[in-house]
Amino acid sequence: MPRTTTYETESKHLSRTVPRDTESTLRIGEMVDRTGVSERLLRYYESRGLLKPSRTQQGHRVYRTNDISRIRLIRLLLDGGISTKNIQLLMDCIHEGMDLSRICDELDDTLDREFERISREIESLELTRRYIAVLSGRASVTERTLASAAMSERPPSITNDWPVA
Repeated sequence: MPRTTTYETESKHLSRTVPRDTESTLRIGEMVDRTGVSERLLRYYESRGLLKPSRTQQGHRVYRTNDISRIRLIRLLLDGGISTKNIQLLMDCIHEGMDLSRICDELDDTLDREFERISREIESLELTRRYIAVLSGRASVTERTLASAAMSERPPSITNDWPVA
C-alpha cells in the first residue's frame, strides 16, 4: 500500500492527502519547478498523449520522477522542429529504455524524413551564418572563400544588388 503524505496547498490553505511512493511522484507545481515547463504546456502535452500523469482522488495530476526526462526529450524534439504527432509516434513505438530494435515501420520512415529535413536546415543555417560573417567582417579569408563558393558568386550587397520594390 503506498504511503500518503499530507501537505497544505499554498493557494487555498486546505489539507489533502496524496498517494506518494516516497519521493517518486510530483505534483504539477513541482514538475514546473523541476523542468521549467509551464502548467499550460504540461496540460497540452497530456492532451496530445505525450504525458500520462496519474490522478489523485480529487483529480489533481501526479507525475512520476521519470517524467522529468520524458519532458526534456519532448522539449528537445519540439525545439528541433519535430511535430507533437511525430513525437507521439516516437513515444508509442520506442518504449522505456529507448530500445531501437522496437522501432515501428512508420516511425522509421518518419525519422528518415526528419533527419533529412534537419540536415537541410542545418546546411541552410550554416550558409546564412557564413554570409552574415562575410557581411559583418567576422569571416576569415577561408570562410569568405567558402561562402562565396557556396553561393557560386559574391554575396549580394544589400544596398546595391537587391532589387528595390
